[in-house]
Amino acid sequence: MPPIPPALSALIEKTLSFEYLEGGVTPLRNSHTTGMRVLPYAVCAQVSEGTTRLFFDETGDFTLPTGHGFVAPEGVRHCSTLNSRTSISRWAHFRATLLDAVDAFLFFTMPRVIPKTAAGKLGELCEAMATLSAAPWELSRIVQRKALGFQLFTLIVENSQPHPEAPLLLDSIHRLFPLLQRLQTELESPLSLGEMAREVHLSPSRFCALFRRCMGMPPGEYQRALRLNAAKVLLLDSEKSIEQIAIQLGFEDPFHFSKAFKKNSGMNPRQYRAELRQGMWRE
Repeated sequence: MPPIPPALSALIEKTLSFEYLEGGVTPLRNSHTTGMRVLPYAVCAQVSEGTTRLFFDETGDFTLPTGHGFVAPEGVRHCSTLNSRTSISRWAHFRATLLDAVDAFLFFTMPRVIPKTAAGKLGELCEAMATLSAAPWELSRIVQRKALGFQLFTLIVENSQPHPEAPLLLDSIHRLFPLLQRLQTELESPLSLGEMAREVHLSPSRFCALFRRCMGMPPGEYQRALRLNAAKVLLLDSEKSIEQIAIQLGFEDPFHFSKAFKKNSGMNPRQYRAELRQGMWRE
């Protein structure tokens, strides 16, 4: 992969994020199956004692040997079915993103199977993160879990290959870089499609196609994701009202802000603020 220009490298490093969603250590019995599913996040698991039948759209059915692990990227249709009477799954659901919204695994061909030695470490990391999540919330535990998350991300990347189109993607993102910087710093003034296209000297149709290919989503959706991520920080770290946050981030009014926020996070801004603050400061 060619070197990344320093300014783009700095922005990627600043925005690279690992978000742990949930996980656990789950006993499996009697041909347990996840069912055929497509998840809006990545999933990984190490399955011990016995074998598991896996299905991915691009590979079909195959057997996962004892002690090995598997990874299913966001949006990939898959199914896991136990082939033995009992087993244990150590698993995690997570997102790894850069530029505040882009799936970091777009730049890698992720392995479907993690070999046994690496899978043992993967299982240990999943179990440790699940244990930390079940404990009372403390700042030190949040830091520990974030560090474990990046170890998990590193392990998967070390067992991956650069995506064949990664150089082209990076080159295209470099072309979008002035716009990405502007979107990051001017959250209060959302840009129209025409304004974004002019920023990178493209027609609206060519700009939309390039942006979706690079970022995995339309430009309007990406711009909205940036503003909602900023809203989450303000809700947690400031005493500003919902109305003040909506105005600061350029939403039409508090109603439209709350509607977009709930669609993104599953709860309205007031609930989000209350639940996270209660969790962070609970003894």
